[in-house]
Amino acid sequence: MIKSNPYRSIVVFAMLVFSLSSIVLVGSAHDDTETVAEAIVQAANVYLSSLDESQTETSVFEFDSIQKNTWSNLPTDSATRAGISFGDMTDDQKLVFDNLLAASLSDTGLERVEAIIIADDFLSETTGNTRVIWDSEAYYVSFYGEPSIEGPWGFQLTGHHLAVNLTMVDGHISITPSHFGVEPVAFTYEEVDYAPLDDLGQLGFALYATLDADQQSEVTITNEGLILGAGEDSTEPPTQVGTSVGDMSEEQQALVTDIITAYIGAADEAFAEEMIADYVEAFAETTFAWGGDTDMDTATSGYYRIHGPRIWIELSMEAATGASRDLGDFHYHTMVRDLTNDYSAADITEVEEETMAEVVSEQVEITLIDPLDGVTNSYCIDIAGGNQNVDPDNGLQAHTCYSYQGDLGTDQVFDTIGFASGTLYMPVYDVCAQVASVSAGAKIGLATCDGSDLQTFAFGDGGTISPASDTSLCFTASAETRFGRSDVHQISDMTLAACSGDLTIYQQWGYRASLEDEITVLRS
Repeated sequence: MIKSNPYRSIVVFAMLVFSLSSIVLVGSAHDDTETVAEAIVQAANVYLSSLDESQTETSVFEFDSIQKNTWSNLPTDSATRAGISFGDMTDDQKLVFDNLLAASLSDTGLERVEAIIIADDFLSETTGNTRVIWDSEAYYVSFYGEPSIEGPWGFQLTGHHLAVNLTMVDGHISITPSHFGVEPVAFTYEEVDYAPLDDLGQLGFALYATLDADQQSEVTITNEGLILGAGEDSTEPPTQVGTSVGDMSEEQQALVTDIITAYIGAADEAFAEEMIADYVEAFAETTFAWGGDTDMDTATSGYYRIHGPRIWIELSMEAATGASRDLGDFHYHTMVRDLTNDYSAADITEVEEETMAEVVSEQVEITLIDPLDGVTNSYCIDIAGGNQNVDPDNGLQAHTCYSYQGDLGTDQVFDTIGFASGTLYMPVYDVCAQVASVSAGAKIGLATCDGSDLQTFAFGDGGTISPASDTSLCFTASAETRFGRSDVHQISDMTLAACSGDLTIYQQWGYRASLEDEITVLRS
C-alpha cells in the first residue's frame, strides 16, 4: 500500500502473489467458488507467512476472539483497532495483503475500498488538520482462525469509514458485517476522480422516486442514522417497517436487487451471486423504508433501509462537521449485514449439524486406555448388574469390555452424537450419565437426558472425563477390582476423584466401535 495510492498496484497486477522465494501468477479470472476459495486461502497463508513473531502475536487471534467485534468507523485516534496497521507493514507485506484483497473482492469492491482509504489522505492534505488521524497508513488488518477451505477463519480490514469482514466456512464466504463510508462524497486526488459510494446513494433515491403516494407514506420513518453500525453486533434488529418489497412492481424490485447487488457485490462475483439470489428469493418478507430528504439534487440528510429475514442494508447521509465542513454538506455512512450469517454464523451451525449427523449412528464402548491388570480387553463403562439384572437405576461402574465376544454389550453402548455436546448417551436405555454431585467421591449414575450441569462433561486432551463445571474432578475407576459372575469378568467401582497424574491409568478413557478398532481418545 504505497502512501500516495495504496491499491493502484492491484488494478495493474490483478492477482500477483508475492512470496520470499518466488512470484506466482494466479490469474485474474474469477470463475467457480471452489477455485476462488482456494485462491483466497493461498493468498491468506502467503500473507501470514510474511509476518514476524511480534506481528503474528498482535494480529492473529482465535476465531471466536472478541477482538473481531471491536471494528469501528471512527478515525483511529477515536477508536483503537485490533491487528497491525499498513504503516507497520513492510512493502512486501502490503503487496501480499493487496493480493488477498484482490482474491477476495470483486473489482468494484476493490475499487470501493481503495477510494475510501485514499479519501483519508485527501482529507488530511486538504484540511491541514493534524488532530484527527486521517491517514491511509492507519488501516488495520487482523486474522481470526487458521486459513483453510474448511475453516472457520476470517480476516478483517478496518479504519476510518471502513470495516470489511471476510469469513470462510466449508468453502463458502461471508463479507458481513461490512461498513463503507466516505468523506467527502466526491473528490479528486492525484488527478484521479473518486466517488466510491455515489451509486449507493443514487440507487436509493431512484427507488424512492418510483414509489406512488401510498408507498411513500408507508416507507416514511424518522432518520436516526445507522441503527446496526459499529458496536452493534449483538443488537437485535428493530421490528420491520416500511413498504413490502414483495408488493412492489417488477421495476421497483429490480432496483432493490440493484441496491443489494451494489453492497453484496463487493465480494468476489462467484460468491456474491449465490448470496444475492438468496436475498432476492425472500422479497415477500423484505421491507424498504426511507427517512429524511427525498430529492437527490438538494438532499443533505437522508436515510434508507432494506430489511429482510437475512439482509440488512442501511445508508445514512451524515452532516459534515469540523475541519471537513467546507468539503460538502454531508457524507455517507452505510452498513450491510446478514442477520443470520454475520461472520458466517449460520454456515458454521450448518457444518456443525452436518458433522453431528454424520456420527449419529456411531455406537461405541468407552474403555480405559490402559488395560490395567491384564483383564481380557480392559475395562468399559458399564451399567451395574448383569443379564436380566441390568437396571439403569443401578448406576455406572467399570467392567470387562464385552467386545471380546464379537459384539458390544448393550449395557456398554454409548452414542458418539452426545460427545459434541458433552453428554454420555446410552441409546439402548435412552438415558444419560449423571453425577450425583460435583464433588470428590460422588457416584456416577444414569437419568433421563435433560442437558443439566450434572449431565454435561468436558473431555480433556488426555482422555479424562470431568464435570464441565469442575474439570479438576475426573471419572476414576477404582484400583481395587473384583470378579463378577465369572472369573473372566472383572468389576471396578467408578466415582469422581481429583484428577491426578498418579491416577492416570484409572482416569484416561477412549472409545471404539469394536475390539479390532484403535481406541480413539475422548476429547472435547
